[in-house]
Amino acid sequence: MVVGQAGIPGVGECDEPGVILGLGSSSQDFEEHITRLNSASLRTASRALETSLVAVRARLNYSCHINQLPPETLATIFDHVPPVVKIVTSPWKSSVKDCTKLVPVTHVCKYWRAVALGASFLWRHISPSFPAQVSVERSRNQPLYICAESEQQEVLHKVMHSGRPIVELEYDGMLDKGTILAYPAPSLRSLTLSSYFGDLSRIEPDRPKLFDGQAPRLEQLSFTDMFCSMPSNTFPALKRLHLSDCIGIQSSDLFSFFSASLGLEHLVMTRIDISIDRGIKSPIHMDHLCTVFITEVSDETVNMILSGISVNEDTVMHLARRDTLTVPQCYPKTNLRRLALWYTHHAVSIMATGSSTGILSTCFHYGRTHEQNYAFHGLRKLPLSQITELWAEALPSTERQTSSINMLLPNLTSLTTLHDNVSGTGYVLKHFIEDQSNPPLCPDLRTVHIRSDDNDDEPLNVGLICKFAERRKLSGCPITRIVINTTERERPWPDHYFKRILKELKKYIREVEFEWGHLPSMAMPALCNNRVHNRWKPWNERWERLREVVFDHDDDGNGDGNGNGDGDGDGDGDSDSDDDEYY
Repeated sequence: MVVGQAGIPGVGECDEPGVILGLGSSSQDFEEHITRLNSASLRTASRALETSLVAVRARLNYSCHINQLPPETLATIFDHVPPVVKIVTSPWKSSVKDCTKLVPVTHVCKYWRAVALGASFLWRHISPSFPAQVSVERSRNQPLYICAESEQQEVLHKVMHSGRPIVELEYDGMLDKGTILAYPAPSLRSLTLSSYFGDLSRIEPDRPKLFDGQAPRLEQLSFTDMFCSMPSNTFPALKRLHLSDCIGIQSSDLFSFFSASLGLEHLVMTRIDISIDRGIKSPIHMDHLCTVFITEVSDETVNMILSGISVNEDTVMHLARRDTLTVPQCYPKTNLRRLALWYTHHAVSIMATGSSTGILSTCFHYGRTHEQNYAFHGLRKLPLSQITELWAEALPSTERQTSSINMLLPNLTSLTTLHDNVSGTGYVLKHFIEDQSNPPLCPDLRTVHIRSDDNDDEPLNVGLICKFAERRKLSGCPITRIVINTTERERPWPDHYFKRILKELKKYIREVEFEWGHLPSMAMPALCNNRVHNRWKPWNERWERLREVVFDHDDDGNGDGNGNGDGDGDGDGDSDSDDDEYY
């Protein structure tokens, strides 16, 4: 090597690596040196820097710890980079990813690019935001996960025609009149169709057979915003069915579909219109059905669906946003033991649970002027004689509405525990005090929980409770335990008031307890609280939200929490959508 001035290799006198090493040895001296270089020498130095910097950075990148990982491990890490495509039309989470987010990975360095492009499974996802043909080519023979729109129908048709395995297909085919569903799909596990008017059109006289009848692995099926008929396939592996905003379905087709899909576990129906063309001879037993969620569907349609099937006692049902309170009669038997009631400003909700059975039903009444006990007629269909716990969370409090509770209590012959969380009315206890029946109402009732209103000067009507306990004792059905529940973290009353309460209650009740800091909630099967899909909000969350709506409404002075206000705290007679979604 020839050494130039200041010990720096002379540009033009040595090879390019020598120039780079010289730069690194004394950059300050080199700055003085290059001021004396001519243009040709400067261009030579520039080329040396450009060429060598690429090689140096490549080697430096390779020396990073992450690049010491095996390519298979690095590719697995890359697989976590692209986010899952959000499919708003389906209640179930998509598995399709957005490959657009993988592109920056390929620009980091040559090694990352080689690993990313060499891992075909990273590119097996087709989505609207990334060129479909690129995904098809880079994924090579990997099974595909597809979320496509009408603009991508040409590629989609080619893929379907080629017989390439498809695991998941989500298709918004508003502009597609073709027959993409005519090809066999032996690998398909999930199908979501939205605004598609091809193979499933009701214009065709016969029920279509999807995928030429060859979709043996299909587990999940979702139709949204379609004028369609139910496919005539037998789906032995189908576990999840979702129908939303669909018209043109006939009841006979639906029940035929149920008969061919007896492994169904989760059923979701929203705003569907089903034509009742003929009845069914005997209900179809859905032995594997775990959850049913039906909302914004007419009473006639809901009653038709539920009368055409039978389910096991461990099936959980949520029937929401109805015109009347519906209690399903498709259970040959239930283990229901607990019942909760909300009669709020614009809706009536009931929740009935047992060790494995769960029913949540809601109807809206929106300011109807006629007598409102219609909502409680559905309660007659519950096995009231086996209910042991009653949770009164919010009830009508006017005299003209009291016949609803009068109807309910005489049928609760096995009731042992009452939770009276109705704010400040003493409404439920008064019914027991005024009871003259023989035997008395709820003869097995022994334990009563009463909510204390923390915001009142006199939060507990001790006199009413004592009168109630005395009346029960005289009737031969004494109350042996009473629990005062309050959300205050510490005892909310002064000592003298607390001692007076305790002394008065002890005259009539053997066990008097106070629980601070929380209000208990009703027990329910674990399945009720599992987020089985994004339309299914856990019931314990619904419970707490309903309780907040009622209590907040009571605290703000716009009503009594029992149906006389608007429930959103502004007193204008309307309600917030955030509250509505919990009904």
